Amino acid sequence: MAHSARSAERLPYRPTATPPDCTTPSTRFRATVSYDGTDFAGWQTQPDGNTIQDVLEKRLSIALGSQVHIAGSGRTDAGVHARAQVFHFDLPEGGGSGRVVAAGASRESAAFSLQRCLVGLPENNSLPATIRVLAVQTALADFHSRNSCLGKRYVYTVQEGLGCPFSSRYRWALGRDKVLDIGRMAEAAALLVGEHDFSSFGVRNPGDTRPPRKRMHRLEVRRVAGPTEGGMEAEGGVVTITAECDRYLYNMMRIVSGTLVEVGLGRFGVADVAALLETQSRGSLQKKGGPRVYKVAPPQRPLPRRPCSAAPGCSR
Repeated sequence: MAHSARSAERLPYRPTATPPDCTTPSTRFRATVSYDGTDFAGWQTQPDGNTIQDVLEKRLSIALGSQVHIAGSGRTDAGVHARAQVFHFDLPEGGGSGRVVAAGASRESAAFSLQRCLVGLPENNSLPATIRVLAVQTALADFHSRNSCLGKRYVYTVQEGLGCPFSSRYRWALGRDKVLDIGRMAEAAALLVGEHDFSSFGVRNPGDTRPPRKRMHRLEVRRVAGPTEGGMEAEGGVVTITAECDRYLYNMMRIVSGTLVEVGLGRFGVADVAALLETQSRGSLQKKGGPRVYKVAPPQRPLPRRPCSAAPGCSR
């Protein structure tokens, strides 16, 4: 499956609406999914069908005997992982052979049947081993996994040194003898906390009308493991960059992470980050011959925070 994960193009942004053919849903459900995105072309459906959304829609459509469309709380890129991402879908009217929900079943009974169908080992749920549905629950009729989202948490993990093949899917290895100054990184990160125009730290595609002003609730840099010696383990330390924001621009987490790493490596100054935020343009410093400020970190995992409504117990 890996052959198409890197070649897929991100489709243009369209405001999220009720899934097609479900304008008068009989029952709405919300589900939480975890996945390793290395071999997939991101979340959003693509022509080749190699996305998380495509796989989940195919499985649900077979289980319910009718076409099912889902809507996710966000659109992760190729190679990005999720520990707990929420999506919602509507139970189609009617249904054919293979439907796992009995006609006239209550909402709670339907949720239980869907849970038994989707949650479990790959040999039982017909999903790849790299996609695991964690829970299926009933939802209010006006619940929307994206529009009801309160915020998301992303964690970017950086490996100082060469890294290890067993963690290469989940860490960005910087290279031999590379060590980060996390004090400077934390100082730069503090500048980005609060409500700002993040145009310098994201990509605005044509037709995207969403405002670039976002509220960054938290941006934390921590060294979570020190260097090790010998064996097959990596020789460098491990640093995490954790962001909690109400919304993100396209590539925002990767650009923020890449910029902070540039600061940690001494290639970019804390004052440069402040100027970058003020100019609201990555190209402005380039024209002045400044350092490379458009560093984009490789894809990595998101740990979304609260991808749903404010209902009690709703968390990522």
